[in-house]
Order: sequence, then structure tokens, then C-alpha cells
Amino acid sequence: MHAQAILYAVYMLILSIYVLYFIEEKTVLSILFAISMLLSVYEAYQLWASPMSYAKDLWNYIDTARTLSSILYFAISLNPQDWEINHDILVFLVIISWLRGISYFRIFQNTRYMVNLISEVIKDMTSFLILLFYSTLSFAFIFLVLDENDPKFLDYLKMSYRFDVGDFDTSGMSSIEWVCFILVTLINMIVMLNLLIAIIGNTFGKVQENYQIADTHELVGMIIEIETMLVKNRKISDPCYFQMCIDSNSNDNKDETDKTIPLKKHIKTLQAEIAKVNEEVNAVKASTANIEKQLEMLIEMKGKSDEQKPN
Repeated sequence: MHAQAILYAVYMLILSIYVLYFIEEKTVLSILFAISMLLSVYEAYQLWASPMSYAKDLWNYIDTARTLSSILYFAISLNPQDWEINHDILVFLVIISWLRGISYFRIFQNTRYMVNLISEVIKDMTSFLILLFYSTLSFAFIFLVLDENDPKFLDYLKMSYRFDVGDFDTSGMSSIEWVCFILVTLINMIVMLNLLIAIIGNTFGKVQENYQIADTHELVGMIIEIETMLVKNRKISDPCYFQMCIDSNSNDNKDETDKTIPLKKHIKTLQAEIAKVNEEVNAVKASTANIEKQLEMLIEMKGKSDEQKPN
């Protein structure tokens, strides 16, 4: 895994140099294409070794897109007349290559946690993004109707999105447009974006609480990825333990920033107080039972003494 990460780092370095200085240099492009094919050989072997596991990993689809765009870009680069089309492919290749590089940060413990956090935030943002898209689309139609000229819907959709991120121009707005502008800033900028911050904060706390589990899950996932490629060892089915060495004197800095720590401490304090109250209640119950028993004995003794008295 480390060797693959180093090779991918070299690939990204050459890609960056190619884009910055040698955009039309065929020699640098050939080196870049050769490294890309080496990475693709690894992916092809992984697909052959375990097709089901390969299909379940999203990063593999990104790698497939990178490989196909690399082949397509190199093939079209042989014909300089198609530079405009090839330029778009290069843009896509750069985006997908940098995106794929995020997965290699899982190798390191400190950044592995951040990769998991990003994926969890994206999952939790799905419902929010649907509502934000609906709100943005609705205000795009509202401003489209307000324009009495020959408006283009795409332009107003872009403008509505710019309102979401705080990029707007209020010059020349009519009264009704000001009313709609106030609504879009209240709903999309204040309410929706603050809701997004709350969602991210909630996801952060959830990931922090299950940090060790998520970290180990990512680590085991990478180990399984390597083991599935060791085809010769598949006949070995002896069970074994996964061992992890942890420094007992080390403090996990991430727990210090956990927002749930004060709540956990308060819960522990309440649990201790409840346990103390339960002990006192049990002591009172035992004392009450003892008193009742003594009363019964006194009543029984009184009854016997009354029976022994002469008439």
C-alpha cells in the first residue's frame, strides 16, 4: 500500500509539472501515461483477484474513470487538431486524479480519521443538499418571472446559487425584487447554511465518539484489500487475531476536542448520584423491613402475654 502511494505521489508530481510547464511536451506526457498504466495494472489485478470487493469500493470507480480519461487524453494528444476536446478531458483528468489522491491519506493514522469524517459529512449532507437545491431552484424561477425582458433560466439559476454563497449585486433592484432578495438571504444564506454547520457539527461529534471503531475499520479495510490480492494464500483458512499495539501513556488528542466529553462527564456524575440514592433507598427499605419484623414480634409477644394472664 505504501509503495502504491509513493507511485501515485510521483504520478501527481509529474502531472502537476506537465500541466504547469510541459503542456504540449510528448516526452513528459509519455512518462505520465506510463505511470498511469502501472497504477492501472494494480487496479486490473485487484479486479481479477476479487471482483465483488472491487465493485463495492467507490474509490475503484474513481480509479477506473482516471484510467479511461488518461488513455483517451493520450490517444487524442497524438492529433493536435483536437486540442479543444482534449483540453476538457485534461481538466477532468486533473480533477479525478486529485480526488483519488485523498484515499491514500488513509495510510496515516492522523489523516485516516479526516478521510472518514469527510465521507460521513457527505452522507449526512444528502438530505440537506436536496432541500438547498429545491430552494435555489425556486428562487431562480421567482427572479426569472420578475424579469420582463427575454431572460435565460440558466443565468438566473447561477444568480440564485451566487446568492447562496453571498455573491450578489443589489444595484437596480425594484421593490418586489428587494422583497425576494430578503427572502432568499434569510432562507438560503442564514437558515440553510447555519443548518449545514449544525449538521457538520453533529457529524463531527458522532465520528469523534466512534473514532477508534472507524479508524480500525478503515485499517482493516486496507488490510483486506491487500489480502484479497494474495491469491496463493487463499487456501490458508486458519483463524487468527488482529493485533494492535497502543502506547498506554499516549493521550488521544482528538478526544480532547470531543464536544460530547462534558455531556459524558455529566452523565457519569448523574449515574454515580443515582447509584448513591439507590443505595440509600435500599438501606431505608432494609431498615423498614427490620422495624416491621420487630413490631410483628412485639405484637406476637403481647398476644402470648395476654393469653397467659388469669381470667
